Amino acid sequence: MVRKQLFIKRWFLQGLIIAVPIILTLGVLQFVIVKTDSTLSFLWSYWPKSIYLPSFPGLGLVLVLTILICLGALTESVIVREALALFNFVLSKVPFIKNIYPTLLRL
Repeated sequence: MVRKQLFIKRWFLQGLIIAVPIILTLGVLQFVIVKTDSTLSFLWSYWPKSIYLPSFPGLGLVLVLTILICLGALTESVIVREALALFNFVLSKVPFIKNIYPTLLRL
């Protein structure tokens, strides 16, 4: 019985470790997409009425996805890769963060 409780605790923690980053990522993406959509609709209201521009719901999603794809493409470049290596090096020297950051990188 005790062994089964240990497995349940371990499985719960493993599930939590997997679920929390996914939930946070989805929450942040939803927040960014909604804010981008509302900002674009606000800017749309100042567009001159003489020039017809149809409303495009979901433009925030398209814009956020485009930015994320461009960021992903940038990380492939040598310059950005070197900058990320420098950033990782600096973070590995900061007290308290140096204990947590390498573990987060391995996840």
